[in-house]
Amino acid sequence: MIQAQAITPPPATGLARQAGPGAADMPDPILVTRAREAYRRRRERERMFETDLFADPAWDMLLDLFVARAEGRPTCISSACIGANVPTTTALRYLDCLCEAGFVRRVRHPTDARSRLVELTDQAVGLMVGYLGWVLENEERVGQV
Repeated sequence: MIQAQAITPPPATGLARQAGPGAADMPDPILVTRAREAYRRRRERERMFETDLFADPAWDMLLDLFVARAEGRPTCISSACIGANVPTTTALRYLDCLCEAGFVRRVRHPTDARSRLVELTDQAVGLMVGYLGWVLENEERVGQV
């Protein structure tokens, strides 16, 4: 039987300090690649099994928003819903839950007053970095066995 280990995010590992005034900590490119691969694997699994039994819209949104933040790509609400790969009404409910949990926030679009953007909170970025770093570390450990 496989036992789960607690995930403890490393204090600074996984964030690359960006130079320049007002620059934010950005996720390490290796972790961004892992997030992108995880999202791609989920889509491939759904395609191969031809079912939506594996839906996890909240996780899909977190992965998508994590990659978008690292790429400096603003994400409108409709794009976040598409990234969840579920009907829009379902995606919006999950987006509300992520906002209430403090993982995602809605922000004003800088040039379009009719539109809103969504982004990960710093807390969510830290948790994603910790989790993806843990996954990477365990993949490496398994590879050494």
